[in-house]
Amino acid sequence: MLLAVLALAGCAPVGLLYSNTITPYSEEFHATPVGTKTCTVKENQIKEPVTGYSISAAWTTSYLLQQAKQAGISDIDYIDKRTLSILNGLYKRETFIIHGD
Repeated sequence: MLLAVLALAGCAPVGLLYSNTITPYSEEFHATPVGTKTCTVKENQIKEPVTGYSISAAWTTSYLLQQAKQAGISDIDYIDKRTLSILNGLYKRETFIIHGD
């Protein structure tokens, strides 16, 4: 019972009801500098779970490079990705956190 509660609450590797994780978008960090500026770009997705036809809609606030440029970032050092998932991905929001100068 406790294991089921932990899995549903997001305490297991993948939460079924809710999870909120941050992972690196890139895996190459050899001598990666840390920028002085950050910028975030959000992408949202919602799925229809009933019919089984995989109907979904996704929308993004803007492209990563365009948002970084507007934030004054001309040299992107690295990008982190925060993923919020509700009801096992029925609703998912990804936030890309851009670091650079």
